[in-house]
Amino acid sequence: MNQARKWNNDLKIAIVNEEIETIARLHGEAPIVFEDQNDAKESAALIAEAIALLKRKREQLQIEIEQTQKAIAYQRSQIGERAKRYESVG
Repeated sequence: MNQARKWNNDLKIAIVNEEIETIARLHGEAPIVFEDQNDAKESAALIAEAIALLKRKREQLQIEIEQTQKAIAYQRSQIGERAKRYESVG
């Protein structure tokens, strides 16, 4: 199996398993020379899919960050209300 085909197979597996670290590593090992035009086309398609996956992951992470920030803000508001209640009782 030539180098480009092995790289394509490794990238496919990383994309399917959503292995971000492996995708990043493979990015640095991307083939420069292709023996077959089909391998080059497949590599281009896989790179596009990896980019799409990373964008989806970034969007999911942004949603999780926003949810966490809202939860923290809610918790802080609850702690603040309790603190005020305790102060007024004493």
